[in-house]
Amino acid sequence: MRKVIFIWMLCCGLAACNREDKETHASFKDMEWFVVEDSDDELDHLIYEFYVSTGIPLFYTDTIRSRTEINEWGREYTLYQILNPNYMIEGMANLWTFKKSEDREKLKKGVEFFRDQVYPKLPEGYRSPCYLLVDKLYQKEFYQDEVGARKGLNTTVIGKISEMDEMSEEDQKRLAWEVVAEELYDTISVNYEKELDAFFQVSFLLCNKKDVYSDLITKFKNNIPNYKAAVHGSATDPREAGFLRWWQSNWYTPEYKDDVCGYLIEVLLGDDDGFATRNAGFSGCLKKYDMMKDIAIELGLRN
Repeated sequence: MRKVIFIWMLCCGLAACNREDKETHASFKDMEWFVVEDSDDELDHLIYEFYVSTGIPLFYTDTIRSRTEINEWGREYTLYQILNPNYMIEGMANLWTFKKSEDREKLKKGVEFFRDQVYPKLPEGYRSPCYLLVDKLYQKEFYQDEVGARKGLNTTVIGKISEMDEMSEEDQKRLAWEVVAEELYDTISVNYEKELDAFFQVSFLLCNKKDVYSDLITKFKNNIPNYKAAVHGSATDPREAGFLRWWQSNWYTPEYKDDVCGYLIEVLLGDDDGFATRNAGFSGCLKKYDMMKDIAIELGLRN
C-alpha cells in the first residue's frame, strides 16, 4: 500500500475574544498531541512534573508527535505535530527562525526558569497550547534581530536558553515579562483598538507622517527629529520617534506589535520612576508608557 506522507501543522489555539470582559479564552482541539509522558531522564521528568502540576506542556524539539491514519481512499498517511511560530491563521509567515538547544543542563535551567519566573506571571486564560524552549530565536527578513519570545498559533517559542547561566535576575525578569506580553498582545489588539490608535498616533505626530511602522527609516528620515545617518542604518536615537528600539540592524522602524509589546514589557516591569528617569526628554516615550500602563491597569496587571 502506497504511503503518502503529509506534514501537518496542527492548528490549535483559536482564541475566542469576549469584548464584554475584555478577556481571551482559548479552546484547543486534539490536546492529546500535547500530552507529556514521564521518563527516567532527569530533564524529561522535570518537564513531566511541571506538566502534571500545571497542565502546561514544555518541549525542546519542534517535531513532537506523529500518527499514522487511513484516508477515505484506504491510503496510509502520517500526521506530524510540528511547533512553529510562523504558523498563523492566514498561513505561513516565515518571519522567524530558531536554533534548538542540545545542552540538556541549560534546558533544565530553562524549564526551571519557566516554572519559577514565567508561570507565576501568566494570567489565567492567556496561555499557549504549549511552549518550545530554544537556544536562539530570530526575526529573519533582510537582517536578523534576536528576540526572547514569539507567539504563534500552536506554540509560544522562548529563546535565550543558551544564556540562562549568564542572565542576571533582572534579565530573567525581563524575559519572563516578554513571554507574558506575547500572550497578551492579541487580546489588547482586539479589545483596545481606540487606545492603540492613540498610542500609535504619538509616533505619527512626532514624525509628521501618517504611518511610520515597519518601514525603512531612510524613506522618511527628514521626518524624524534630530535624524543622524550611520554607515549601517540609523544612528538616531529611536526615542526621538517615540520608539524604544530600531529593528533589522537599525534599518527599520518596529512593527505595530513590537512597539506595543516593548512598552508593555516596560510597564509590567513596574519601574515607573526608573523609566521616567531613563527617558527624560523624550516626551513621546513617556506618553506612550502612560497609555500602555492604563491598559495594563484595566487588565488587572498593574496597580
